[in-house]
Amino acid sequence: MALRLDQNSTVGEAVMAHPRTRPVFERLRIDSLQTDTRALARAAEDAGVDPETLMKALSDAIVPPATVAAPPLEPAPGALTGLVEHIEGWQHTYLRAELPRLADLAGRLTATDGSNGGGVLEDISETIATLREKIAPHLVLEEEVLFPHLRYVEAHALGDEMPPPLVGRSVSEVVRQMTSQHEEVLGELERIRDLTSGYQLPNGAAADMRTLYDGLRSLHEDLREHIRLEDNLGEYIVETHTNTIQRVRMETDLRTARELQEMFLPDRLPQTPGSEAISFHVKASPGREIGGDLYDAFFKNERTLVLALGDVSGSGATAALLMTMTWTLLRTFTQDEDSPSEALRRMNRGLLQANAEPMFATLFLAYYDTRDRALRYASAGHCPPILGGPDGSIDYLDSTATVLGMFEQFESEDRTIVLSPGQRLVSYSDGITEACCAKGEMFGVARLAALVSEGADRPPQELLENVVSAVRTHGGESLDPDDTTIWVLDVC
Repeated sequence: MALRLDQNSTVGEAVMAHPRTRPVFERLRIDSLQTDTRALARAAEDAGVDPETLMKALSDAIVPPATVAAPPLEPAPGALTGLVEHIEGWQHTYLRAELPRLADLAGRLTATDGSNGGGVLEDISETIATLREKIAPHLVLEEEVLFPHLRYVEAHALGDEMPPPLVGRSVSEVVRQMTSQHEEVLGELERIRDLTSGYQLPNGAAADMRTLYDGLRSLHEDLREHIRLEDNLGEYIVETHTNTIQRVRMETDLRTARELQEMFLPDRLPQTPGSEAISFHVKASPGREIGGDLYDAFFKNERTLVLALGDVSGSGATAALLMTMTWTLLRTFTQDEDSPSEALRRMNRGLLQANAEPMFATLFLAYYDTRDRALRYASAGHCPPILGGPDGSIDYLDSTATVLGMFEQFESEDRTIVLSPGQRLVSYSDGITEACCAKGEMFGVARLAALVSEGADRPPQELLENVVSAVRTHGGESLDPDDTTIWVLDVC
C-alpha cells in the first residue's frame, strides 16, 4: 500500500513511495535524494516554498486532479472535453517534463559511471532518445488534429457551432496513424524493460541509478494508461466523426431547403388590382431531411390569382431537384394555360420526360378570379384542401387526377366553386396531417378541420400558429418532422 504523505513525511519517503513526485521537487528547487530525512514542511521552508503549496503539488503529481475514464459511445455532455483536458493537462505535461529529465539523467550516468549500470546504460540512454523522437510527433498529432476534432464532435452534440478541423483529412487514417504510433512507443518501452530486467537494480547501484529506474517504471505505467485511453477512443472517434458529418450535411441541406423556399416561394401576395379583396398567409418549415414541399401564389393577370401547394416523394438532393423542377413547370404552364387541369397535364408530361428516378409529385392547383370570386381548381393526388365558412362549417375539395410524373395516361377535370366573403380556403401538406405521436397515431385531417372550424372568426396568422403548435404538441418528443406547409386564403 502506497505511503500517504503529510507534512511530517520525509523527502526520501516521498520519492521512494511515489517516484512521480521527483519532478515536483526539482521544479521547486528542493533536493530529492532518497536519503534525505528532512520533513516535507522543513524542506519547503528551506527552499522558500509554502508547505501547503508543496503538498498540493505532490498530491496532484501522485493522483491527477481530473482522472477521466474512457467515455462510452454516448458520453454525457462534457465527457470528451474532460478526457482531452486530462490527457493534455496531465499526461502530456508529465511526458514533456519527464522524458528530458530521464534522458539527461541517463546521459550523465552513462558518461560518469557506465559500469554501474551493468553495461546497459548506454543502450538505455539511446532507447530513451528514440522514445522521445517517437512521442514528439504523437503529441502533436493529438493536440493539433485529434483533440480539436473531439472538441468539434462534442460541440455539435451540444448544439454549438465550430468549424470542422479535419476537412480534407481521413479520420480513419489519422486514427490508424495514432494506433501505429502507440505500437512503436510500446515497443520502445518493452525494450527499456528488457534492458533493465524488469526495472531490477543491479547490485551496488547508486542512488541516481535507483532514481532512473524508478522514473522509467513510472513512465512505463503512465504511457500504458495513456495508450489504453486513446486506443479505447479510436473506434469512437471514427463513429462519431461519421455521425457528426452526417448531421452537418443534414443541417446544410436544411439551410439549402429554407434558402430555396425563401428564394422563390412567396410569403405574401403582390399588390395588384383585386388583391385587397383577399388575404393570403403561409407557414412553411423544412423537415429534418431536405424534402419537397412547394407552394405558390401569384397573379397571372390583373384578375386571376394562381394558388398551388404540392409535395414531391422522397427526400434529399433528388427530392429538392424534383421540387424545383415542378415549381418551374408550374410557373411556365400556368402562364400559358387558362385551365388548371391542362396545366397539370403538361406538367405531368414534362416530369415524365425529365424524371429519371421513380419519383412523383402531388399538387393542388387553383385559379381564383378576384372579380366574380370563382375558384377553378384541379388536384393531382394532393391532400384535400379545407373550405371553412364564417359559421364554422367545413367542406373539402377532393382530388381530380392521379399524381404527377408517374403515368403517361393523365386524366383530370376542372371544378369550379364560388366563394363568399368570410370563407376561408386552407391547403396543407401531409407533413401536417401525418405527424405521429409516440403511439403512432397521426394528427389527421379531422383535428386540422376542427382547428379551422374553431378558428373561423380568428385572424389567419393566429390559425396558422395554432395549427403548428397543435402538431408539435401532438408529436411531442417522438416527432420526426417531415416538411410542413400550410396556407390560408381569406375572402374579404
